[in-house]
Amino acid sequence: MSQQGPTVDASTILQLDRLKLLEIDNHQMTFSQRRLGNARMPPGLPAAAIPRGAVSSKLVTTDKNREINFRTRSLPDTLRIEGILCRRVAAALVARHYRPGTKTVRRENRYLYQAWVATDFPGYEEICRFINRQLKKTSLPLATSGGLDQLDSSIEDFDDLDSKIAKLEGFAIQSELKVFSKASGKKGKQLLHLQRKVSAIAQTPLPDSLFVLSKGLRPTAR
Repeated sequence: MSQQGPTVDASTILQLDRLKLLEIDNHQMTFSQRRLGNARMPPGLPAAAIPRGAVSSKLVTTDKNREINFRTRSLPDTLRIEGILCRRVAAALVARHYRPGTKTVRRENRYLYQAWVATDFPGYEEICRFINRQLKKTSLPLATSGGLDQLDSSIEDFDDLDSKIAKLEGFAIQSELKVFSKASGKKGKQLLHLQRKVSAIAQTPLPDSLFVLSKGLRPTAR
């Protein structure tokens, strides 16, 4: 996949049976590990599917000084990317942050997401089963949610955006995210433009050795 920003030679091992995440720096030959948090969605929740046409919803948040509106649309466009037939989906999330105790907008953040998603390729059913298992067991962001996990500490409304986009049916072969912000009394500006594209998909049995740490790796210094 390709994305804007520096290239990082890194690997991630997700051990759902142990609720552990291993992050490896292949350049420095170091690794770090952390325990995974509890599931953020109820057990038994199936992979959600985006309805045809447009859908709009207002999210209920625990923050009384914030309002979230989310819209999605499944578009009729199709495109073959790396030989895989994809359809286009679009989503928009608007987060209004109010001055405490008022309905005066202090800041408005707007997130525009567009992706070419696919469901008809070898391995997609396995991906869905893995997603369901991950949702039931952990709070870890999904790799299929447009690759937004890298933005966890970069954008203000990450949790709402990530959880909603994760519900769009299909694996994002190519995606684009634009983030805009406008403070009260000021001109709006674009904060981020992230583009990702899967360069190849292959289905093959994975050896158990891929899920254990290689010899020679040392713990990351704290």
